Amino acid sequence: MQTEIVEKIAKLLSGEANQAEINEINAWRNEAAEHERYFNESRECWLLAEETPLSEIIGKNKTWEQIAAQIGTLAPAQTYSKRTLLRLVSMAAAIAVLLTSSVFLGSGYRKRMALAKSAKEVVITAPEGQKAKVSLPDHSRVWLNSGTTLSYRTDFGITERTVKIRGEAFFDVDRDESKPFYVQTDDIAVRVLGTRFNINNCVGSENTSVSLLSGSVDVISAKNGNLIANLSPGQKVVIDNQTLNSHLSECDVALESIWQSEQLKIQMEPIAEVIRKMEYWYGVEIDLLSSDNDELYWFTIKDQSIAEMLNLIDRITPIDYTINDRHITIRCKN
Repeated sequence: MQTEIVEKIAKLLSGEANQAEINEINAWRNEAAEHERYFNESRECWLLAEETPLSEIIGKNKTWEQIAAQIGTLAPAQTYSKRTLLRLVSMAAAIAVLLTSSVFLGSGYRKRMALAKSAKEVVITAPEGQKAKVSLPDHSRVWLNSGTTLSYRTDFGITERTVKIRGEAFFDVDRDESKPFYVQTDDIAVRVLGTRFNINNCVGSENTSVSLLSGSVDVISAKNGNLIANLSPGQKVVIDNQTLNSHLSECDVALESIWQSEQLKIQMEPIAEVIRKMEYWYGVEIDLLSSDNDELYWFTIKDQSIAEMLNLIDRITPIDYTINDRHITIRCKN
């Protein structure tokens, strides 16, 4: 394995990786099963290293020399023998080199709750106008829509599984009855064991919506823990972010989460709503100077450019438009 990747993983585990490095590591993890296995083994060792008492310190330079030749080894460890720990501690050694700190080794996990004091936060944001896929340490998968931010702690999955979301995301959660999975926003939390669902908590929106594809989810208040709604597959709940009043209804969940497969469906929607969705989809700002148009639109956006979609709208109902970088002006013709 390249030392560069090792060091970037170490920076991620220490909470010092930048967004580009986080995206590179997530892409690398998705390339092969052994990459994901190595990442998780390294993460376990990093947590162990932070936990071990000073009496078990091994000098960082000596440790690095011992494991440097084994950085490329990806065979799975069966037990935490001394040899295995030396191989896994490459993460701790790499960050020791980066931060001139000491590396610790131990014989097992002790005082797991103490990890909370040293855990760092990992933050991943999908660029405007783009989507991102994230693999969590428990193998759950998350798709982030344009501009969406996901965050979790580096001790994720040790005692609990909790993430925070701002924007829209689709979750495919691995089942673990001993550790429920929580998705938190400022106002609500979604509690699941193993399921697939979509959550939309876009910045500036007055509501948060949750739609369930499979499994079961509880939506609870972040303020007092009270149950707001329990969803069954094919249901959607819309919650007022201020009052926490909710409306539960049947829905087409595949349509709600179709953006995950790089498609945006417009179905019988007015021009103002079409413009709002196009802004989010393409990561642009659009000024609609005249909205006398009462046409309802029905089409699907796949890989078309913004200019191609504006030309399509122009064929349905004539418009004039100008594009200036990421700012677009539209005027409906009479």
